[in-house]
Amino acid sequence: MRVLEQFKSLLSGRPSRETRALAHLAQASALSAQGELDGAMAQLHAAIALSPAMPEPHYRLGRCLLKKNSDAAAVSALTDALVRTPPYPLALHCQVFLAVANSRLRLGRGEAAFFPPPALPEKPPLLSVIICSIDERRFQQASALYMRLLERVPHEIIGIHDARSLCEGYNRGVARSKGDILIFSHDDVDILTPDFATRLVASLDRHDLIGAVGATHLSGATWFGCGWPNLRGQVGVPADDGAGTVANFFGTYGLAAESVQVMDGFFLAARRELALQLPFDEKAFDGWHLYDIDFSFSAHLKGYRCAIANDQVMTHASRGKFDEKWSFYRDRFLKKHEHHLTFTGPVGFAQLAPPAITMPSTEERLSITKHLILAGHRPC
Repeated sequence: MRVLEQFKSLLSGRPSRETRALAHLAQASALSAQGELDGAMAQLHAAIALSPAMPEPHYRLGRCLLKKNSDAAAVSALTDALVRTPPYPLALHCQVFLAVANSRLRLGRGEAAFFPPPALPEKPPLLSVIICSIDERRFQQASALYMRLLERVPHEIIGIHDARSLCEGYNRGVARSKGDILIFSHDDVDILTPDFATRLVASLDRHDLIGAVGATHLSGATWFGCGWPNLRGQVGVPADDGAGTVANFFGTYGLAAESVQVMDGFFLAARRELALQLPFDEKAFDGWHLYDIDFSFSAHLKGYRCAIANDQVMTHASRGKFDEKWSFYRDRFLKKHEHHLTFTGPVGFAQLAPPAITMPSTEERLSITKHLILAGHRPC
């Protein structure tokens, strides 16, 4: 039908309805960028009238309504966008901002921001936190965070302050540990999850290795290289201007994303038997890069149950550095796993354009996460 309409348009010399709708959409984007929301919304309504099956005008209308604090109307517009099956990354943007609108409505009605915690076992397992850090102040901050989060369960914190590499340091930490569950953590992580310990214990009752962000396929030597719709989880990062935190959402479907092949290593937690049977490869990765990609992908190849714990909400106060040293270890990784890589042509992070929201409060981020988990969206 669209081809026929475009053919008729060519014959008549008149732009198709879809072409005119796209022109209204472009005008709406320009007006919205200038803060002229009413004018933008008028253009979006015109675009919808011309091409009601197009998802993007409904999405843009929902975003304008959110800016005007018309949350109920935003829910309607964003739902209209989603039922039109938009492609990624627009699909994920629709899901996330629909959760934003719903969370604002329900927080306004006094709804709890997050799920009730699972029950702890009668005899909780011992948790060992292993942190490689050369910064005493950051190590003390991280230790205080974990001591607070784990106060209801037996735990120990192991600091490695002279690691020759992250693999070597983590392996040394494993050798010193006594825990049934091992946490491998950077020293600049903040964990916002209420009842972190009980949720972690429950996750590792069902899985062998969990992380905060990752993917169900591996391409190249990054967790995000496979692109949409294979990415899972979320993480907060510092805003580009240094003011506040931005939450990046990659796909939060259910309490856990299973069948994960690769994870980012700023936070990993594993059952003890996995860490003993599958040590970090300190021979191949004798520096500070690719330790996590290799460890998680190797666990996947060995048949361990790897998952992203969507009910763990975290912030990592640094971004990855993809320099010449990273490239050196990338080549080692690709050589090691050349017979197991099923995807080619890795996607760069800048190409992804994930939904990114500057968080006004922890409560709102927790509520958005809850609504995404409960929504039952499925990746296309």
